[in-house]
Amino acid sequence: MAKRLVVAMRRHLDSHRDCEGKKYDGPSVHGITVQAPQVGAEVAALNVGAENRFERFEPAAPLPDYDILAQEYAVCPDSGRGVSNCVVDSRMLELFAKASVETITIKQAIETGLLPNKLLISSRHQIHADREACWKGNYYCESNIAKLKKLRIFPLGFEIAAATADPDNPPTLKQVVDGYTDCPAQGASPDEVAQKPYCHLINPNWVIKTPFVKCQGKFFGQQAVSNDIADRIEECIDVQTCIDKDEFGGSWFDDFVGIEGPRDGSVNVVFARRSDDESIKLVIPSFATHPNTV
Repeated sequence: MAKRLVVAMRRHLDSHRDCEGKKYDGPSVHGITVQAPQVGAEVAALNVGAENRFERFEPAAPLPDYDILAQEYAVCPDSGRGVSNCVVDSRMLELFAKASVETITIKQAIETGLLPNKLLISSRHQIHADREACWKGNYYCESNIAKLKKLRIFPLGFEIAAATADPDNPPTLKQVVDGYTDCPAQGASPDEVAQKPYCHLINPNWVIKTPFVKCQGKFFGQQAVSNDIADRIEECIDVQTCIDKDEFGGSWFDDFVGIEGPRDGSVNVVFARRSDDESIKLVIPSFATHPNTV
């Protein structure tokens, strides 16, 4: 930001360089000739001043292997709650810890009780505004599931099922999972399709895994520490997850930069960043159908 400011000021001053070394067009004062200012000296002073002023905006150092589940999602303070607090309870943490060392599907987690058969609550439900109830109550609230889907712990269908849940008659998790294969026949009418609302939403064979997470920087968010303290809560703003491993065990992070390729979209190039911070082009045949993008 400081550099951009200096460049802008330099361009402004450059537009007046034609007066350097000349007199101003105005009249002299008591016979004293007024000379033009030294532009180079002004630029140097602006450079130092701008860098000093904007030094505090330097980006924070990245935090590799950031345990966002334990440090933010599982924390639920009485005051000063951030947007990433009150997401998972102790039982959910137990599930994630077990899933890190063995293969556990959603169906198995439900059967063993590690993923309780709670109600799915959309943002339209009055319970959704109660963060305490969403955290420890008998509910899977849409906002919390969306955060876990962002880490690809749960599938997109879980978030969709919560978002579209009937506020007056919310389904349970088991109801939605059991309805995964209950699909309408080909050529079914709209009414028949509406009677199969859970078709291909939450795959019972989805393997629960917690990804390797890197925090690109912790910054002050929008929530105050408390009603008595004006400071804002420091949170990880830019969370990146490992989407794949290379032959050396290094992680490809979802640090998306841009897409290249033919206009028909048949071949795309997605820029990613490896764990050693080396920028590399990751070639993906079809971005839309790549398994790590869903």
